[in-house]
Amino acid sequence: MTILVYGEKASRTHENQMLHVFLDRLEERWVNSTDWIITIANAMWNGAEIDLVCILPSAIIVADFKSYGGKLTGTENGPWQADGVIVKGGRKAKPYQHYATTSSPFWTGCNQRHCCPDAISATSLLA
Repeated sequence: MTILVYGEKASRTHENQMLHVFLDRLEERWVNSTDWIITIANAMWNGAEIDLVCILPSAIIVADFKSYGGKLTGTENGPWQADGVIVKGGRKAKPYQHYATTSSPFWTGCNQRHCCPDAISATSLLA
């Protein structure tokens, strides 16, 4: 297994910590694989800052790191809470709106460049 890491150090401590945890978990999961995994951290994609893009052999993951712990509850358009604490949405009022706004340019760019083949599943997540 080879994990390539590109990008910049985040200005927020929790994003750097979460990136390291993510990379550790990738290594644990893929340690016996001969596949290459590419991660791009804190990069601009079509004008939007994205915390993490991870390209796996069968999936592309786009993640937005938040500094909250506990059980996460919420809906697409409603408030989100982590153990009763309101989760803020970055530049938007709600986390999903913020995430949709920041991840959309990445997916749009992939589609325009035809770099997301049908055989690859693509997902977005908040971490």
